[in-house]
This record gives sequence, C-alpha cells and structure tokens, in this order.
Amino acid sequence: MTTQDKRYPALEDGDPMPFGKHKDEPMVDVPARYLVWLWNEGLGAEYGKSNCWKDSLPAWMQLKAKLANYIWNCKEDLSKETGELL
Repeated sequence: MTTQDKRYPALEDGDPMPFGKHKDEPMVDVPARYLVWLWNEGLGAEYGKSNCWKDSLPAWMQLKAKLANYIWNCKEDLSKETGELL
C-alpha cells in the first residue's frame, strides 16, 4: 500500500485498543484475527468504503473511525497473516 492510499487519522501501533476483548492493549499486540473479525463483523461496512473522518463526529465515533483507518492501513499484512480478505 502506498502512502497516498493510507487513511488518516488512524490509531498507531502503540495506541491502546479503544474497546472490546483487547481493550487497552497496544494495537500492535491485538491479534490479527481479532482485527479482521471486527472489520468483517461491521466495522468494514460502516467505515470501509472511504475515509469517513469528520471532526464533527462524537468522540466514540472518532475512535471507531481511527480504528477502522488503522485496520485499513494494515489490511495487506492482516490478510497475509490470517489468510482472510478484508
């Protein structure tokens, strides 16, 4: 993925997972399979079509959008690691 294909703002590897089973774990330590599952269970449908960041989003939606952008930015590595497509 080229730099221009990446979406921002996004969570970084050292940022804590904002919610769920792996809440507060650094993103780099969250299992790839879990991130793929989140994407396929609705995060991708909700945020996957385009970078939907808006400063006017409520804080919890901004976190979801940053998480979705993180997963999008890592999608090639996640797909290789899990064998699942995003």
